[in-house]
Amino acid sequence: MSQLEHLLQQCTVKLTLPGQSGWGTGFFVAPGLILTCAHVVRKATDLQVTVFYSARQDPLSSIVKAKADDGKTLDLALVELSEPLFDHPCVFLDEEPVAIGQALYSYGYLKSYTKCSPRASSQ
Repeated sequence: MSQLEHLLQQCTVKLTLPGQSGWGTGFFVAPGLILTCAHVVRKATDLQVTVFYSARQDPLSSIVKAKADDGKTLDLALVELSEPLFDHPCVFLDEEPVAIGQALYSYGYLKSYTKCSPRASSQ
């Protein structure tokens, strides 16, 4: 596993909504800020989201701070931790578009894998 792949895995968190079944995946993009898909947090009651971060034993509370969700092509949300947490790595975001045939890596929490540990795939 490359350093970049390892960093991506370290930045990955599992998100759940209180009172809802299922979960989604997010990534730390800045201290205390998580980027996820809007459909993951669309049903968040009072915008509350529970965060499971592998470097911490206890779940963290957070709130949906912003959404770009038109139900068609926009599907992003920014989630902010309720209490500061500054000792975590963040993913690198790039302005360059992905090229056809470029290798991509993704990490996430799959329904078929219920343990709190991300799984990887590459294309």
